[in-house]
Amino acid sequence: MNDKLRFYAFISTLFALVTMFIAACVLAYNGRSVEAIGIGGALTGLIGLAGVLAGAKQHTDEVKVTNPVSDPVHTAQQGDNA
Repeated sequence: MNDKLRFYAFISTLFALVTMFIAACVLAYNGRSVEAIGIGGALTGLIGLAGVLAGAKQHTDEVKVTNPVSDPVHTAQQGDNA
């Protein structure tokens, strides 16, 4: 996923958060607390998803071998005092 798609995913998740928050506030105001709590649970999940999308980074932990095959790395055998 490139940065542009990650940005779109984050914005759409943020829009869903705001929409669900407004819906939960309206339901709580109208006295429907059970539905508001259910929407609050979904809202919490979307907040977690937004955190994952915002914190996702590409890690490239590559190991580069610089010595040729003719010059291998010395490894000490058991008992060597190198």
